[in-house]
Amino acid sequence: MSKSLKFIEKNKIVSVLDVRTGHPLSERLVELGFVAGEAIEIVHEAPLSGDPIVVMCAGTRIALRRDEADLILIEEHKEAEGTAR
Repeated sequence: MSKSLKFIEKNKIVSVLDVRTGHPLSERLVELGFVAGEAIEIVHEAPLSGDPIVVMCAGTRIALRRDEADLILIEEHKEAEGTAR
């Protein structure tokens, strides 16, 4: 079973495996750069609740709610792929 970005801790670099389909935001997430192999990193979390988060993806900072981050499936980052920064 794949992990979702929702559960990854701050400052850990991971790679996008896939974006879950069937949700109204799925296509928009892909348009924003959440494509297979892209390196991403959670660079900020809201102080008390941890929601929303700020994610570095394809050189862009993107704010996501944890429920939206749950649509993004990830795997351990491989150095040969894109970088989050």
